[in-house]
Amino acid sequence: MRKRGLTVAEVLIALALAAVAILGLASLTAAVWRAAKFSKYTAYASNLARQPIEQMKGDAAYFRTTMDGTAADRQFSKDFVVDEGQSVRFEGELTFTRLPAPQDRYVRVESKVTWVQQKTPRQVFLETILPAPR
Repeated sequence: MRKRGLTVAEVLIALALAAVAILGLASLTAAVWRAAKFSKYTAYASNLARQPIEQMKGDAAYFRTTMDGTAADRQFSKDFVVDEGQSVRFEGELTFTRLPAPQDRYVRVESKVTWVQQKTPRQVFLETILPAPR
């Protein structure tokens, strides 16, 4: 008569397969967590980069002052609390380039925001073309 049950080898193989599956899920969860965190930082930076561009669209005086002003006039920054009360500094800079004729009525506006995430420098770069302020 044959006994029913599992051998030690079968139990060890099942445990090994379960361990591999659990480790795979854990590493996948960690990767998703890192990607979500990076997306959060990128969203803050993108919004900060977009703000001066949007302000220039509606305020020609601000556009002219910023474009014709000093390098300090083209820089901006903001601290955001992004993770468990940790404040991160986002620093931005605007660059203006007048387009050559016949499009010389337009200006290319570039907005770059940089920050440091997990000891790695990161940046977001936005670019648009706007009518030159009068």
